[in-house]
Amino acid sequence: MTPSPGASADNGGHPSNQPVSSRELTRVAWLLDFSRRAFGLPLTEPLTPLVSQAVRSVCQSEVGAFWQTRQLATDASPVFAAAGQAAPAEWLAQLGTTLLAGAVRKGQQTAWELSGAELVDISPACHLTRAVAFPCCDSSGQVMALLLAGNTQTVCDAAAAHPNDTSNALSLLAQQVTAVLENRKERHLLAREAHNARTAEERQSLVLRGSGIGWWNIQLRDLHAQFSDTWWTLLGREPHAALFDPGSWEKLVHPEDLERVTAVLTRALRGTDSQCESHFRVHHSAGHYLHVLARASILRDARGNPTRFAGTLVDLTDCKKAEDQMRKLAFFDPLTNLPNRRMMLDRLLNSLKQSSRTHRHGALMVLDLDRFKQLNDTRGHDVGDVLLKQVGDRLTGSVRECDTVARLGGDEYVVILEHLDADAGKAANDAIAFGNKLLHILGAPYYLEGPDLPFSMGTSMGIALFNGKEAADTLLRQADVALYRAKDAGRHTVRLFDEAAQRQVDARLAMEDGLRRALNSNEFHLDYQPLVDLAGQVIGAEALLRWTPTEGLDRGLTVPPNEFIPLAETNGLILPIGRWVIAAACRQLAQWQAGPETASLVLSINVSARQFQDAAFVDDVRDALALSGAHPAGLKIELTEAVVMGNEPQTLDCMNRLKALGVKLSLDDFGTGYSSLARLQRLPLDEIKIDRSFVCSGPPGGTDALIVSAILAMSRSLDLSVVAEGVETQQQLDRLTIQGCTLFQGYLFGSPSIAGRVMAQH
Repeated sequence: MTPSPGASADNGGHPSNQPVSSRELTRVAWLLDFSRRAFGLPLTEPLTPLVSQAVRSVCQSEVGAFWQTRQLATDASPVFAAAGQAAPAEWLAQLGTTLLAGAVRKGQQTAWELSGAELVDISPACHLTRAVAFPCCDSSGQVMALLLAGNTQTVCDAAAAHPNDTSNALSLLAQQVTAVLENRKERHLLAREAHNARTAEERQSLVLRGSGIGWWNIQLRDLHAQFSDTWWTLLGREPHAALFDPGSWEKLVHPEDLERVTAVLTRALRGTDSQCESHFRVHHSAGHYLHVLARASILRDARGNPTRFAGTLVDLTDCKKAEDQMRKLAFFDPLTNLPNRRMMLDRLLNSLKQSSRTHRHGALMVLDLDRFKQLNDTRGHDVGDVLLKQVGDRLTGSVRECDTVARLGGDEYVVILEHLDADAGKAANDAIAFGNKLLHILGAPYYLEGPDLPFSMGTSMGIALFNGKEAADTLLRQADVALYRAKDAGRHTVRLFDEAAQRQVDARLAMEDGLRRALNSNEFHLDYQPLVDLAGQVIGAEALLRWTPTEGLDRGLTVPPNEFIPLAETNGLILPIGRWVIAAACRQLAQWQAGPETASLVLSINVSARQFQDAAFVDDVRDALALSGAHPAGLKIELTEAVVMGNEPQTLDCMNRLKALGVKLSLDDFGTGYSSLARLQRLPLDEIKIDRSFVCSGPPGGTDALIVSAILAMSRSLDLSVVAEGVETQQQLDRLTIQGCTLFQGYLFGSPSIAGRVMAQH
């Protein structure tokens, strides 16, 4: 801002063309006007008397005066003013800028004089011959403005001036300028703080609105309340001013949560806490309830009495839905919406605790759908899912409210019955009766694909009683044991767990563990039962698997094959055991073939249905022959009718591949199945073995004898060798010889023994 210092208030003429008194008045008027504008004062607001007096003193002295000032520390450009000049010249601006910068840099706080030479060094075009600089400093010592008085031209009678007048005037003027500038600085800082506060409040309001957080502020003395717009919006209501009404607030809170929320607030207000929070439900104007979290702060007076209650309200409804969904996924079966295994175990533990407390029995029932896999395979998994849902619905609709129905996975369900009789016998009878009722309900037809396609299915069930003393995992094992007994009993029946069944299961599990260990512990060996001709000469042998455990209760005792072979077939261990048998038999065959007296012996090995159906079976035989060096012609594979009468194309392919290796094939236990002559003609067999049941029973000329004669006749027509199994007496041998049988096996010729004894007999 650069005013024209020489302008007259009347006609704007230069002051040097006017009388002295008129020029002085003009300069005073100009300085007064400039001071108002420079200090930001309204024109209607007069300068303080001290400033007026200082201005007059400067104007009446023999020197002209100008000042350069930064009104505030943050001002980007300085303000220049001059008296005694028509306008602030360039040299004057340069002089003032340099002097002010030096004063600020040095922190100058006292006046200093400048000679003409110093002035010219600073500004070569300077018109002053002498000057005095007077810094204006705030209370912290920071230079805020600079007053400069210097000789320009005589503007009044020099004799009338006094040397101290200028200094005194400048001092007074500097004090007033400093006061005005500090006042302006303070006003600016206050204005900036107010602006920042408004900005922060607006920012906080935007954040709260954007986050969906509502707030309230309640003066507890008069219940005057403020609620944010978001607070009202959360509740589905239009914003309005209202006194806080505890009765209305209680109507908003869900009745089930009201007592708890009231207790939290009462405890907080009556205590000494400064904060509290609570999670509850509030009523929305649309009729539903929202899950909200309220956090509040309590302001207290010097005596600790609460005076203000303020806080925020956050809508947690979506979070609650997500939490419920996660809980549902974690604890409930997604297909049937029934509790899953995790939830079932939790409820079972609660039932056990309750049973222990009430001394009343409960029952754990495990249900398995009979032949559910067949339904899935024939009619698809979608239809199977429909059945699983309907089974869940029937079970849920049949139990009491205190009972639990859960789905463990697949087609297996669990029912937990509570509050049965305190007497164990009565509780068991009630559980079995209820189990039979469930089987009847589940046995009713299902309509899975329409009303014209009914489907019926059985269910097997195992039950274990409890009285609170059992462990959950123990109960599940007991119920599973009972379930297996129900399946063994023909399915679609109920069995209650008992200790005898547990002992059977324990023995089964122990045997299963032993079989797994046996392969690695060299506990298997082969015995050999001789095969003789009409002359009683040993021409071969059948390899028989034997197991003698080295650990456990049966340590050192040979386990009968009819005990461990079915178990091995059930759990799949028959495959690695079968590979071991083939390898061991081939090694023994190679040893026999290496000796001239035993080179012609033929060795037979039995193969189970599961082993024969394994895709790697033929490769296992090929590898065993190759590793042992045995000639394939000496190896005979014995298959039962149940094996060869299965999948005929697959069976025939496997038999042909074995024949291609050079291996012989024998049909074992012939006569017990349903083999027809036409079917036998299609199979690449070398031998038939008559089952021992036709050899050991029946008088001569009876039915068994006729069957043997028919088998021998049929075999001769098909060019098949025939072996009679189970020959134990000379009478049986004589009868078979008369009928035309030439090959025999049985205890009459020696019991199964080690290979060396077979060679000795040979």
